[in-house]
Amino acid sequence: FYVNLYPEYVAKSQLSGHSWDEYIEYFCEKVLSKLSGERWLSYDVYPYLMDDNTQVVKGIEPTWLHSLAVMAENVKKVENVHFQAHLQTCSYTGHREPAEEDIRQQVYVNMAFGVERLSCYTFAVPPGSESIHGAGKISMVDSKGNPTHIYHSVQKLISEVKLFDEIYLQYQYDGFKTYLANESLSGENYNASFKRVANMELDKLEDIRSVYCTADTIISQMYNKKGDNAYMIVNYEDPYEKMTDNVMIDMGSNKSVTVIRKGISESIELNNGVLSL
Repeated sequence: FYVNLYPEYVAKSQLSGHSWDEYIEYFCEKVLSKLSGERWLSYDVYPYLMDDNTQVVKGIEPTWLHSLAVMAENVKKVENVHFQAHLQTCSYTGHREPAEEDIRQQVYVNMAFGVERLSCYTFAVPPGSESIHGAGKISMVDSKGNPTHIYHSVQKLISEVKLFDEIYLQYQYDGFKTYLANESLSGENYNASFKRVANMELDKLEDIRSVYCTADTIISQMYNKKGDNAYMIVNYEDPYEKMTDNVMIDMGSNKSVTVIRKGISESIELNNGVLSL
């Protein structure tokens, strides 16, 4: 069995007055480290917000990125600990109906921080839980048990990840850096999620000299037993905005890289060391 921990936005009164960071550290040190066998740190943060009264989309939950960064660092400290996350696979009070782009971003943001197992919240809207989920909300299956568009989106992403999960699972999470859109052109861009993790980022990425991007971007660094590096590059704009991220990465003296997109692997020759995606 596993214990699913509170999200970061929980009231301090539910953590005996401690901070959420202290709560995660305490759990890993006093509980996970004492268990025998395989150990899992599990969390849920459901990121896609909406005002139910106005039906206005309110963007990404601002604690999501910081939560992942804190837990990923704590996972490093305990031997044989693995990382699990729940995906938002339904609409409910204060949260919009997730589209395929939302499912995809959740999958890859979680994987960027070393998450090895993904589960779904929730498969069906709980009967009699209107106070939690609200009227007119949907999940992966409807009240008659029929698959919804959310079900098919999840199914598609599972198939996509299964194409390369054996490669992914050979690597361990090291750390990450964030990049604001068009940072080289303007210093006025702002991302509340990025600001929260500013003091948690790596000083540099081993194989990457510089990054130019047209949307706010996360790049995480991973390594395998041979010491080879791999990078997860994720568009961190709200998928609702449908912003394409054109990324140029200066990889120095590297001549070519293997890129996996939507599960498909491709060898790409670099132009003067620059990778364009």
